Amino acid sequence: MILRRVIDHVKSQAWTAVFLDFVIVVVGVFIGIQVSNWNGARHERAEQNQVELRLRDDFHNLYAALSDALLMQEKIILSLNTLNTAIERGRALDGEDEAIKYALVYGRAYPTFARKSATYSELISSGRLNLIRDDALRAALAIYNERIDNSLYNIQQIREPINTDLLNLSRHAILTPISKGDVGIQSVLSYDMAAMVQDEEFRRKLDTLTIMQTWIYSNLANQKNAIDAVKQAMEAPR
Repeated sequence: MILRRVIDHVKSQAWTAVFLDFVIVVVGVFIGIQVSNWNGARHERAEQNQVELRLRDDFHNLYAALSDALLMQEKIILSLNTLNTAIERGRALDGEDEAIKYALVYGRAYPTFARKSATYSELISSGRLNLIRDDALRAALAIYNERIDNSLYNIQQIREPINTDLLNLSRHAILTPISKGDVGIQSVLSYDMAAMVQDEEFRRKLDTLTIMQTWIYSNLANQKNAIDAVKQAMEAPR
């Protein structure tokens, strides 16, 4: 329609009308481009807001899971220390029985849970880290990701010895019997403290296990520090 009108104006040499038609076309194209850009920017802002919400959810859940894991790990270490102290003393005090039984059952346990943000991993794999607008948050996430990778590698290195040949903690304990179809963890019915005192290999491996569990705690604490930094970056005013 506009093209036909321009041709008619050219034929009639109505140059003012031609100029006005040209201006209308240019302005129309410009407005169309601007509307497209505005729509694109609005869509990107919506994506950015959605990413930030997902990251907040991820790190809220990661923080909660890691806090629980640290509490469990701390309890394991304290129970192992109680067992070590009782062995060095040669007997268990009345108030130590529960902790010793806990050590004999859970002393080789370690927390397992998802420690990475699925949202951040997705942004890395898709090459869309630009959706994270804040530079400080982006830097904190990069540090977090590197620290988690290092920590998971460190923990993986000691899982095998903990799981296989490090120490059979129930060697000098009587556990609840397992019936067919039973699930869950056995409990300690009784233990032979005198036998543990006399068993040098048991004592040596118990010391090593305590060191390893303390090392796992340190790695978990480093993970928590990295998550704390991300949460602080999220809450910082922008």
